[in-house]
Amino acid sequence: MVLQYNDNMKEACHDIHVATRIYGKQIARKLHRKITLLIAAETLSNFMSFDNNAHWLTGNRNWEFSIPLSNGYSIILTPNHKESKAPQDHFIMTITTIEDYHD
Repeated sequence: MVLQYNDNMKEACHDIHVATRIYGKQIARKLHRKITLLIAAETLSNFMSFDNNAHWLTGNRNWEFSIPLSNGYSIILTPNHKESKAPQDHFIMTITTIEDYHD
């Protein structure tokens, strides 16, 4: 899968020390594990075979995809092409944020 990044997301996603400083050790470790799986997957569908907790969000967060990390935090991605929510159709995704969207 091809990953793109919003703003300063790339540094946190590829440097464990930056991620640890921002999110703490537990979230940083899980973040880097998930990024490795995302890069290795050909499509979102392939990634979902490794992580069955990942899911599309609804309502005002339509077209956002959540990959849970820890303590309510998730990686939030958006597809670059919004024709279909079928996971097998998405191979380019943008990481928009890492946040606890439950609040």
